[in-house]
Amino acid sequence: MGNSASPLGQPEKPGDFFMHLSYHRRMKPDRDAVARRAGVSSATVSRVFNNPDSVSPERRSRVLAAARALGYRPNKYASALARSGSGQILFLDGNKLAAHDRPNAAFYASMYRQSLLAVLEVLQDSPYHLVIDGECSGVQGAEYEGIIVYDADTPEQIEALSAPGLPLVFGHHLRGLPGGRAWGYGVDNEAGGFLAARKLLDLGHRRIAYITGGLSEISSHRDRLRGFYSAMEQAPPDATPGLFPGNPGNQALPDPRKTQCSLLEVEVGPRGGRQAARDLRSRIQRGQITALGVVNDVTAFGLVQELLTLGIRIPRDVSVIAFDNLPILDLLPLRLATLDLCLAEVYRKAGQGLRDRIRRTVPGGSEPDGPGRGAADLIRPVYIPGDSLAPPASGGGRDE
Repeated sequence: MGNSASPLGQPEKPGDFFMHLSYHRRMKPDRDAVARRAGVSSATVSRVFNNPDSVSPERRSRVLAAARALGYRPNKYASALARSGSGQILFLDGNKLAAHDRPNAAFYASMYRQSLLAVLEVLQDSPYHLVIDGECSGVQGAEYEGIIVYDADTPEQIEALSAPGLPLVFGHHLRGLPGGRAWGYGVDNEAGGFLAARKLLDLGHRRIAYITGGLSEISSHRDRLRGFYSAMEQAPPDATPGLFPGNPGNQALPDPRKTQCSLLEVEVGPRGGRQAARDLRSRIQRGQITALGVVNDVTAFGLVQELLTLGIRIPRDVSVIAFDNLPILDLLPLRLATLDLCLAEVYRKAGQGLRDRIRRTVPGGSEPDGPGRGAADLIRPVYIPGDSLAPPASGGGRDE
């Protein structure tokens, strides 16, 4: 095979091809480039990323727009040195995917991912790195400038966070939230339970059962049940659909004997859901139960599978609503009505709240918005429509 010709018409020697390549190393945009584009000083650019409250909104907007246009990212390590800080925020998950509800851990991975990505998005243009750890014990305050706690359920997890003076934000589950230096951003599970019951009541259902589990261990399950009962307790048998009052707020758990709601406790997860379907089969077929509220999608997944296997039609024979809006629902032959916990919003607020509280310690920083120390900012779940809800059949039973 002959030599190929060069661009100048001369035969090329092996390796000559690379002589014609010109390598252009793209220089990363620096703070000065952003300053020139935004028409401000380099010091102003620095303040925008390290202490934005000290810069006017108009200038801050110009700097951030210039940074985005140039693809500029602040040097987080240099920023930490300038502040005499570590530049690190700890995302403490307590090994949730391994320890919490172990048999169903894989189903909840999407919730963890959603929460983590929301925090990363908030910190992307900040001077802070996110460090992920699963152990509550041994946290040293000097290592971090703040901590975001993912889904803390137990007092032991909370007590282990003893780093003095460290800004601390809890997300997701907030029972036992400590005062002083802690804030919380969570899900209003009680409001979610109330909303789930109202969806059934507004359709005309009165013969309703609620399926739950883990009540002694999982605070969110107790809150959902409390909200569900509250709605049921306020609904007389002849009440007109759509006219039920709002959630009365935190109260002691209503006595199920005073409601029109049957309660069934099972193992949380698909296996427990299948068992619930078998336990309730005859009552559904006789029209004694026309609607089911389920504590979460994982349990509802097994419930729906088994009900369909048993020949019970959803929603013609029984309506079903659950919680969490997990991807597993896509595997069912019908779309289950559920409640989305809005975890991306919860952890976006948690990340913003912690970032702002850290910045508050900088001279000139202002008090951030959000809940006070030891308080919680609760976000209400959002109803996700599905094919699993319908008014009860006439007579409450099956049409034979």
